[in-house]
Amino acid sequence: MKFKIHSSLSYQVNAPTTFIFNIHALKTPSQTVLEEQIWVNPYMSLDEYASHDESCRFTRIKVDEPMTFTIDYSATVDMQHKIIDEGNSEGIVDLVELDSYIATFLYPSRYCQSDKLMKFAYKEFGSYRSVYEQVSAISEWIYTNIEYTSGSTNTNTSAMDTITESVGVS
Repeated sequence: MKFKIHSSLSYQVNAPTTFIFNIHALKTPSQTVLEEQIWVNPYMSLDEYASHDESCRFTRIKVDEPMTFTIDYSATVDMQHKIIDEGNSEGIVDLVELDSYIATFLYPSRYCQSDKLMKFAYKEFGSYRSVYEQVSAISEWIYTNIEYTSGSTNTNTSAMDTITESVGVS
């Protein structure tokens, strides 16, 4: 399925600043970027680079003086959907069997205090026996319990804050 995306961001800069934008569409085995454009008004030079594993692409802009500018990104993306038959869904993997790459995401971070959320997660979603059922239950819980309110979060907001305050989205 092909679709078009567009993002437009405007900034008023009061002092020399370096911006690092993560606005590019991902290039994955199931998603192909057919065409894309990025432009800045007024024109400034851009530095585009990728993360160490090439999974994310970034744009860096160095602003030397006070000004207002807009950065626009547009892309046409082709997505190959994989329909998952819930009857063939994998069972829950025991912690001891997790791949080491996946296990790294279990550690607490500034934005997701997994150590504090574990009791809640097991209570709400620990009884499901398939990955499909568990993901469906998590999605439904978010839809039912989290209010999407513009401006309600900032760079200090964590997953724990979102759950306890039942609100999110900056």
